[in-house]
Amino acid sequence: MNQYLDVLYDCPLFEGKEKPEIKNILSKTQYKINHYKKNELIFRTDQSSNYIGIVLNGSIELQNIIAEKVINVFYRKKGDVFGEADIFSKKPTYHCDALAIKSTDILLIYKQSVIEILCKDDVINANILSSLANTVVLLNKKLELYSFSSIQKKIAFCLLYNTEANDTDSVSLIHSKTSWAEHLNVSRPSLYRELKILCDTGIIEMKDNKIRILKRDILESIWDQ
Repeated sequence: MNQYLDVLYDCPLFEGKEKPEIKNILSKTQYKINHYKKNELIFRTDQSSNYIGIVLNGSIELQNIIAEKVINVFYRKKGDVFGEADIFSKKPTYHCDALAIKSTDILLIYKQSVIEILCKDDVINANILSSLANTVVLLNKKLELYSFSSIQKKIAFCLLYNTEANDTDSVSLIHSKTSWAEHLNVSRPSLYRELKILCDTGIIEMKDNKIRILKRDILESIWDQ
């Protein structure tokens, strides 16, 4: 566990805790660390929701299948928490599939242990409530994104939302453009075509996996249309 303390120190679940405190909490907690290969399922929608997970390295996607189409609900990277809403839901199973999109190590904490920690620790209690609230906000943003009919509007929404959240004019894509197309619920050729138009008109600049906004006012006007 010592090799993962830096990751856990930056994890939202343990915000406000020092490394010795985190180590002490986990020493009294039932958990396991599992390794998953690329494209391996961590849990399924029909599986009992017995754990919350923390990504120790690698990355995962939370997915739903609607009308035979895979919908990418969330992306989780190193240090992120997932499954926290499921263990408190009246529904006894996970609400979506969790899939490793690269070689990934996951810390899985048993549901009962999470409940015991929350009963004893006000800081972690507040952290998990904050995490749940952030999940609700992100779901609302996802619904807003899916409501847009224009691909350019979807692109503008994503770029503006992410740059404003991080106070920058650049976005580093955390997944491939193919995966981004899936997140936007559009085809890959359509996404590439609209990105090329935005580049050719000087609204954005793309280099490898980095996108820089050059004309924010025009991008904002696309979003507001």
